[in-house]
Amino acid sequence: MGSNSWDSCVPPWSRDQCDSLGVGLRVQEGETIYDFCWFPQMTATDPTSCCFASSSRAHPVHLWDACTGELRATYRGYNEVDEVAAAYSLAFTPDGAQLYAGYDKRILVFDVTRPGRDYGTITCSGGPRKGEAKLPGIISCMAFPPDSSSLAAGTYAGYVGTFDPRSPPHAQLQLLLHGHRGGLTQVSYTRDGQYLVTGARQDDAVLVWDLRYADQALYRLERDTKSTNQRISFSIEPCGRHLLTGGCSGAVRVFDLQTGNQVDELVIAEGDTVNGCDTHPFLSLLAVSTGINNLMFCCWLLLHPTSVLVVLDLHWTRD
Repeated sequence: MGSNSWDSCVPPWSRDQCDSLGVGLRVQEGETIYDFCWFPQMTATDPTSCCFASSSRAHPVHLWDACTGELRATYRGYNEVDEVAAAYSLAFTPDGAQLYAGYDKRILVFDVTRPGRDYGTITCSGGPRKGEAKLPGIISCMAFPPDSSSLAAGTYAGYVGTFDPRSPPHAQLQLLLHGHRGGLTQVSYTRDGQYLVTGARQDDAVLVWDLRYADQALYRLERDTKSTNQRISFSIEPCGRHLLTGGCSGAVRVFDLQTGNQVDELVIAEGDTVNGCDTHPFLSLLAVSTGINNLMFCCWLLLHPTSVLVVLDLHWTRD
């Protein structure tokens, strides 16, 4: 399990005991971390697959060894004046062959096996034809469905666009969605790839879009995030039936994606903010991060949500 922090570190956590969670590795980036993502084909039995990518301010994209912390590769994107530019968001294709990096009005596509400055470009600012659709703003988050048939990209301007990653580099937008008040912080496809789930900063709802009829959002899943500027994440459990999201009330809300109704609520840290949650890919476990200046990771057994299995308390301040 990985996390980034304000001190430019990306620490993956390893579970050594049933009641404690220790830092398995600490990787130091040069500046504030914008995004990071695990290699999708990672398995602990294959050390060569144990890696993750990260992006930070004023630095290129780095690929790190999750076992040793060594730098494996560097992927450099350049701006209009041939200066190295930082990526604001990252996403691997499900097969791990390509790494997509989000910049201002464009997405760069790197071949994972070819580090350096060789990349393809998806231009989001529209084509030469008058009135051609464009995706405005900085690309803040991206996601692929399991079959890699589409790419969803959200922007800080509050828009979501979908592209066909199998089309030529200068691909036109397939869909342009707008329903959030703030900048997009997360996009995710459901397991069948027919629905897109989006979340935004200082927006009190997660939106579910039916990509076959995308004139407006299918569901609004209410959450109390309007009062914070933190990035509040959500997670779709592996079966694809339920969505879990944090909020400012200290609880994790559980929604049924087939009906859009809230079906449960787990109080994790009353009076505090639950800013991150993610489900285990095959066990009934939920990892949760809470706090503003104090950070705590909890791992909950979903079958018995009153039992905390793993707790890590990291006290830090900006002093």
